[in-house]
Amino acid sequence: MLQDLPNNIIINILNYCEYSSSLFTISKTFNSLCEIAFDPTRNDNRAIRWATMVNDTRITKRLLRDKRVVEAMNFKEVIQKMFRCDNYEIFKQLIKDRRANSELLNEFLRISCQGSLRMVKILLNNKKVNGFKHAFSAALVGDNHLIIREFINRKKIDLYSLNRFLIESIMIGKVYSFYEIMKESQLSLDGTIDALHERYNYKIAVTLLHDKRTDFSKAQVLIDDACENNNIELLRELLEHPEIDPSLGNNEYLIRACEQNKIEIIKMLLKNQSVQLIFDRRRCIQIAYKYQYIELYNFLNSTV
Repeated sequence: MLQDLPNNIIINILNYCEYSSSLFTISKTFNSLCEIAFDPTRNDNRAIRWATMVNDTRITKRLLRDKRVVEAMNFKEVIQKMFRCDNYEIFKQLIKDRRANSELLNEFLRISCQGSLRMVKILLNNKKVNGFKHAFSAALVGDNHLIIREFINRKKIDLYSLNRFLIESIMIGKVYSFYEIMKESQLSLDGTIDALHERYNYKIAVTLLHDKRTDFSKAQVLIDDACENNNIELLRELLEHPEIDPSLGNNEYLIRACEQNKIEIIKMLLKNQSVQLIFDRRRCIQIAYKYQYIELYNFLNSTV
């Protein structure tokens, strides 16, 4: 058998075989001799470039066991290919390399946060990765709530930054990410009402109004928003909340609604007991008469 010949004889024979690379699988002994006889880094490390280009895991793993290949290859090019191909097995092997520095891995993490949870998990296990806030922000923009949850579960974002990201989720309307961040029980929710005032979202508003951590001393501004924007659904939620007073300022909200002829808002406010207690019917009728709001005038006169 050819494989029983002395090693130096086999190597000399292989050097004269034009297609000897096709003989690699004959036996382990013969295979190892082929690796000695042939230089896998020839033609600018073509072997590893080809293996990664076609995403062949088996050949790539075999080539990466050869120190000549590892030292000669364009490491950044190879790892980027494995990253783009979602070749998790090879990628996990490559990020252990000394050339996989923090800057490169942080960039991979940021890109992964746009939708690849599995790649995020791999990178979060690497101690050289430290760009958590930039990556978390990318996940937030994409509203990737499962990735958001992964960061929170691993305690990669401090509470102060998490509260800031919560406000950002309100400002850019990322509801699913907002829900995930809200699950963190130790958040203070500082600034959330102000953010909701700037960028209203009904689902976010309902969540905050039913959370005991919300600072309701600032929630009065939401009545302004509801009345000003004729937002019936928000006003309904606010009127049901025990810590929000719609009669503030001697029924200021009702008077303003009368001046702006917002009949639906007026009807809803008048259903509230605190508003009814100090309801100045005469003043409201005078406003309707002054501005010739016929429908409002008739409604106020018919109101018991």
